[in-house]
Amino acid sequence: MSPSPIFDESADWSSRDARIARLHTLIDELEGLAERYEISGLQARRKAIKGLRSAPREIFAVRKRTKDWAFHRGGRGELQFNAGVDILPNGQHAFRIGVGFSLEASRFFRELELLLPHIARFDDWMAANPDAYPDLAMWHYVDDERSKDYRPGPVDMDFVERALQTRRGFVFLGDRQPLGQVDLDRALGVMDRLLPMWDWIERGLVERTAPAEVGAGGGGTEATGDDAEERLDLTRGRQINPRRWGQATTVQRVIDVELRHAEIQRRLEARLQAEGWAVTVEATIGRRRVDLVARRAGEMRFYEVKVAGSARTCLREAIGQLLEYSLWPGATKPNRLVVVGERALTEKGRAYLRSLATVLSMPLDYEQLTLD
Repeated sequence: MSPSPIFDESADWSSRDARIARLHTLIDELEGLAERYEISGLQARRKAIKGLRSAPREIFAVRKRTKDWAFHRGGRGELQFNAGVDILPNGQHAFRIGVGFSLEASRFFRELELLLPHIARFDDWMAANPDAYPDLAMWHYVDDERSKDYRPGPVDMDFVERALQTRRGFVFLGDRQPLGQVDLDRALGVMDRLLPMWDWIERGLVERTAPAEVGAGGGGTEATGDDAEERLDLTRGRQINPRRWGQATTVQRVIDVELRHAEIQRRLEARLQAEGWAVTVEATIGRRRVDLVARRAGEMRFYEVKVAGSARTCLREAIGQLLEYSLWPGATKPNRLVVVGERALTEKGRAYLRSLATVLSMPLDYEQLTLD
């Protein structure tokens, strides 16, 4: 494939208007070239994952061409593909392309805390793939104070706390090129490399999946169709660090869903082990994970943890996963399924479980485990 450089080296980029005009010209050109790349299917993926009624052709949202940035349609409340005017380490104006989280409140998006589960999954992906993007860079700003570039990795929680306090933060992972010498094939290639991460993060908030390791070929989307791997693997569990909860701030303990989820897993694991169960945390089934698998004296139980405002919501979110893990053809069938949540089960909830017991081929229970 021949490169598609867009040169304009003679322009004077000292004018903000000139830089903004250049950015939107580049985005228009990028949209025209995107059909040769996987990223062209971003909106179709969003439609499938989120159950949207339609999928626009364009990657980027309808733009106010007075802004020096743009993000993909629907990207405000998720990991967003982001393009913008930036600065290279040498001070030269640059074209930025990559992914980021905007922790800046706006008239249309005020509940920044809704991004926390997305950030937590970004962290999980980066922890599983620490060397996936050696040629890219990360940086962030809070209240117009910009960090230096740093090696790609999990998002710094201190940054998240400061950004939530000021409501003016942004973190970015990606590539930059001199604004006058932009190779759009290179830019689209970066977007393609980041697409498996986006897919895993956003798909996983609908159905919890384990982070795929990015190989040299740049693959990484998980199998989710009828032929997905169903073999239960109890040798690749996860160890949860108890210090994460002990060292967490009050804000983190309240709003960080993934932190609360991990602490419930840790306490449940300790309780089951004290009762004589052998426990595997996040046992894998292909590229999906069961939160806990407990075994004792020929009995096996699957536990699914949910952090939600009611036991009813926990049951709604967990039951489908547990049934698929245990009843899909080829799956390992446990003796009991257990949903775990922080809220107490109501009498109507108990009646619901009794009704399910009349149609399910294995017992299904709910257990309350509180952190506060």
